[in-house]
Formats: sequence, structure tokens, C-alpha cells
Amino acid sequence: MLKLNYESNIWELVNTIIKEIFPQFYRQDLINKKIDYINQLDEIFNEIEEVYRNKNRYNMHWAFDNAQTKFNDFYLQMTEGKIKSELEYCKTKKKILTEFGKLDKTNRKMIHQIKRRFRIYSTLSSLVSIVDIMISLILILVISEISHRGEYFITSAYMSFLFVLFFALLKVTLERYYIMPKVEKWGWKLYNRGTKKFKKNLSILTAMSLVIHESIDRKHDTSEVVSILRTSIKESIGE
Repeated sequence: MLKLNYESNIWELVNTIIKEIFPQFYRQDLINKKIDYINQLDEIFNEIEEVYRNKNRYNMHWAFDNAQTKFNDFYLQMTEGKIKSELEYCKTKKKILTEFGKLDKTNRKMIHQIKRRFRIYSTLSSLVSIVDIMISLILILVISEISHRGEYFITSAYMSFLFVLFFALLKVTLERYYIMPKVEKWGWKLYNRGTKKFKKNLSILTAMSLVIHESIDRKHDTSEVVSILRTSIKESIGE
């Protein structure tokens, strides 16, 4: 199973992946700085990881949507625009495209899982907001009740004021210093975990694209392409 350093850039990750799981194709000049789509993916992750490093400056919902859009766009660009079109020229195309379909299904399942986890976070965040509104309404009703019947519940207007102030401060304290920080921390943890999963699978996809191109270029038997796809599926599933 791959052991990747997620602090590395895409060039280093792709290089490591080829060296570890496709060693027969590894050579130092296989990856060069002129490969536009590797530069593009590196820039995407630089931006996404910069958002995480400065998370206090960003809205969580925007960060998730932005990351998902960029990852999905790149994934479609690689699969539909590059890899799939190259596989069309292989012999035994049907078998190869069947294996590619399995890889695509694996990656789309991963994308769906990350989206589902964010929806859970989003729902929880909304529930916290609803509870906050309900507590605010309850406090308003309590204040109104006290102002009308204060003499029955609390004999002193001063004590009435302290009573309301205590619950208002308790609400603000719980919300600002405990509940919301916990929810935000969990959300950013999901964001970071999802980013790493995308970084791994998109790096595997990029490495796979390079070695498939190399295999076709060397005119190797197409069974090798099937093997490359199966290895990519196995490593993409592994945690």
C-alpha cells in the first residue's frame, strides 16, 4: 500500500507513485516540468491547501464548494478529455474500457462520499443555527414575561435584569466558545481529510495517465494497460 507524504507537491507524489507501483516505467526524465496538466493540478492543490492554512479567513461552505468544483473539473478533464481518448486507440478496447469504467466508478464513489460527509456537516451547522434562533426567541419571551409579571417571579427589578443577563451570556458563551468552534473544527477536519484523499487519487490518476501513454508509446501488449488500470484501482481504494 502506498505511503505518501501529503506535504509534497504533485510532481513529487506522481514521481513516488510511479517509482513504487509502476517501477518498470520509472525513469527520471518521464516527468518533466513541461507537462501542463501536472502544473495545473499542483496549482489547484496549492490554492486549496492555502485556504486550509488560513481557514480563519474563509467561509467553510465556500471552501468546500470551491474545492469540489476544482477537483471535479480536473477529474473530468483527465478522464474524459485525456485518458479515455487515449484508450480508444488500444486493441482489445472493450476490455480496457471495462477496467477503466471500474476505476472511474471507484473515484466517483470517493467523490460522492466526500460530498455526503459535507452535507452531514452542513445539516448539523444549519441545526445549530436553528437552535440558536430558538434559544433567542425563548429569551425574548422570557424577557417579555418577566417585564409583565416580574413581581410574581422575581421581587426585584435588579434581580430580573441579572436573571436575563445570565441566560443571555450563557447562550453567547456556549455558542461562541464551545458549540460553533466544535462544529467548525469538525468541518475543517473533513475538508483536510477530503483534500488528502483527492490528492492521493488524482496523483494516482495522473501517474497512471503517464505510464499508460508510455506503454502505448512502447507498443507493449495491451494486457499491460489492463494491469496498470487494475493496479490503479487497488491503490485508489486503499486508505
